[in-house]
Amino acid sequence: MKVRDYLAIAQKNIRRQKVRSSLTIIAMAISATILVTLTAISLGMQQAVKNILNIDNSLTSVIVTPNKATAGSLFGGAQKISNSENKLDELSVEKIKNIENVSTVAPATHIWEFHSFVIEGSDEAFATQAQGIVTNEATQRPLAAGEFFQPDDERRVVIIGYTYAKELGFGDVPQMLVGKKLTVTTQNGYIGEGASLPRMNATEQELKQFAQTPTKLEATIIGVTQRGSDENTLFIPMHWARQVRAHHSRQGSVIKTDDQITKDGYTHLYAKVDASQHVQQVMDGVDDMGFGATSTLAQLNQLMQVSTIIWVGLGAVSLIALIAASLGVVNTMLMSVTEQRYAIGVWRACGARRLTIAQLFLAEACLLGLCGGVIGVGLSFIVAQLVNRQIALLLTAQNLAIVDVVSMPWWLLFGGVGLTVLFGAVSGLYPAYRAAKQDPSAILAQN
Repeated sequence: MKVRDYLAIAQKNIRRQKVRSSLTIIAMAISATILVTLTAISLGMQQAVKNILNIDNSLTSVIVTPNKATAGSLFGGAQKISNSENKLDELSVEKIKNIENVSTVAPATHIWEFHSFVIEGSDEAFATQAQGIVTNEATQRPLAAGEFFQPDDERRVVIIGYTYAKELGFGDVPQMLVGKKLTVTTQNGYIGEGASLPRMNATEQELKQFAQTPTKLEATIIGVTQRGSDENTLFIPMHWARQVRAHHSRQGSVIKTDDQITKDGYTHLYAKVDASQHVQQVMDGVDDMGFGATSTLAQLNQLMQVSTIIWVGLGAVSLIALIAASLGVVNTMLMSVTEQRYAIGVWRACGARRLTIAQLFLAEACLLGLCGGVIGVGLSFIVAQLVNRQIALLLTAQNLAIVDVVSMPWWLLFGGVGLTVLFGAVSGLYPAYRAAKQDPSAILAQN
């Protein structure tokens, strides 16, 4: 017999017992839908997170902090202060540069002095998360619009995060923000560059009023970041950051300036690693020096592990459902064998081999699995499209980047069908064996 003959007979048997076969196929389809959909969600979430985090090539960056974290968990950890009072200064920068596989290092500092800012043409004020950075390969990143800082940039310019552009209605045309003026409001009592210090012999009331008064600083927007890990950040050149973080005070008729960055050190460093496989090695080197080190790649790997554990748990539940559906195939096939005892006897009496009988019933079991798998994968594909569409609407409403959280690679579609066929085949082994062992003489004698 040819393969099409086996399939034709199997199809005829399935149509003959429509209700029982339909219920079995539905059970297989539901199990396949759950398994394929959960796998697709796991794959999609992992890829979406990886794509978002790697927009600015942060997977090859290590962030160095003055003190080690007590725990390197997925959501970070508390930092303990080292007894050696580590400080990230120029000497530290050179030490980090000398670690093998580090291509360059860029100092950075948080600008605690900034409170909020407004952009020309808008009355909306945004809370400021600002950083002053040195411009080199470690901080260079693609922009949605505009240009990056020049090396040793002394201009009073800023690069704003994409989130702000989106909030202002420039998400699709961020280049419209380039060249606009940005006004920063400092914290009350600001004593950095641009501040109006109290006069000599100021009264207590004047000092109190100064402590409650912010300063306005103006800058020009030269760029907008892409969506990614920095989309909520305001960047300024390190030269301006030093001026902002300098503390001015009157001593007699002279104004004294204290460079707080030189005094306290940088808040963190960006170390650029030549390849992602060397990130952990660089982090270990930083740790040996007594500094703290975090990386997007390490956190991503932990996230992937958590995702995998969740998928394994949900996958196990799906497999149990698939096994239960397979038991339905066994039941359907055993009933089919019982109902076709006379036909089996006739086939055997006409010279059909035991192997041929077994193959007939195996073909029927595989066809049940194939039908269930195709329906299940089709439903999974529809569910994926619906979920991605709804998530896209939700992300758009929240001004976030649109990503597909359900990924349907071709191998998953074919794998889902193949798995149901495999389970169908395994489920049909025992019924096929029983059918092949039938004694034709005993069957025909009873009829």
